[in-house]
Amino acid sequence: MARPKNTVESQQLRLAVSPAIREALQKVAATGLFGANPNEVALRLISDGIADLASRAVETQETLERL
Repeated sequence: MARPKNTVESQQLRLAVSPAIREALQKVAATGLFGANPNEVALRLISDGIADLASRAVETQETLERL
């Protein structure tokens, strides 16, 4: 069964990584846990990292406001 078409607007970003990072992304992709290929894995890891960063920023701001 084919995946549904991505309905989220997106823009292309080109990244250059070291051979070691590329190999690590390929190994993670082989597990299928974060994507089916190195590009999907990188997208997922970047997206998750930004979400985590945003969450921490909100928590930090809330903590500072209580002081």
